[in-house]
Amino acid sequence: MDLPLAIIVILTACSIFGGVLNAISGGAGMVIVPLMLVMGIPPINAIAVNKFQNTLGSSTAAYQYLRKGFLDIESNWPLLIYALAGSCIGVVLLQWFSEAGILEAIIPYVLIFIALYIAVAPVAAGSAGTPKMSKSRFNAIVGSASGLYGGFFGMGTGPSLVLAFSVLRGYELRMAVSNSRLVMMVIHTSSLLILMAGGHVWWLIAICMALGNIAGSYLGAQLLIKSGHRLIKALLVIVPLASAIKLLFFN
Repeated sequence: MDLPLAIIVILTACSIFGGVLNAISGGAGMVIVPLMLVMGIPPINAIAVNKFQNTLGSSTAAYQYLRKGFLDIESNWPLLIYALAGSCIGVVLLQWFSEAGILEAIIPYVLIFIALYIAVAPVAAGSAGTPKMSKSRFNAIVGSASGLYGGFFGMGTGPSLVLAFSVLRGYELRMAVSNSRLVMMVIHTSSLLILMAGGHVWWLIAICMALGNIAGSYLGAQLLIKSGHRLIKALLVIVPLASAIKLLFFN
């Protein structure tokens, strides 16, 4: 589907910010997807485009973190397997909900739930702590849950993973962010392939936003800072809420 040039430019610019945000904290989908919905892009296509640009962005960030030695692949490879399986199930459910006409009806309420969750969620610890869950339980529970939700809807999965790594596994902030990017790369890639097979990706806007996301992810991976956290959290709450109100009452 053809989109006006102005919308393509706006969304590409937003994807640069989204790449930076994803690299340092995650959660760009909670800004980007609602904006695409408000601009008239159907939900499943907005989610597919978001997964395409996030796949390349997460891969860029994960590669940078691998070079910096922040990835704990030895401990977390079983988690990646659970996340892969969960994401495949999640994206199949996404397509079924879309074909049944349910997705459009529930998205505003999901946006409201995500915004409220982010508003009350604790902040990931800056320093390492004591693990509160064994590796095997963490891999099975967090991997499956993040994969299922990430494949189905996806928004908010990144920040939730950062928090899970920090609180449940005791990772310090940089390790939590870095390893969450690796998990998100697996979730985005697997679900994207299925959405591509279903013909749900709008390629022009997807490629433009992917280039912006890659640039932003590279910049964010170089920063890997926590500054501006309050502003970021405010955006992750305000944008989904505003989008939900628009979709519910002014669509």
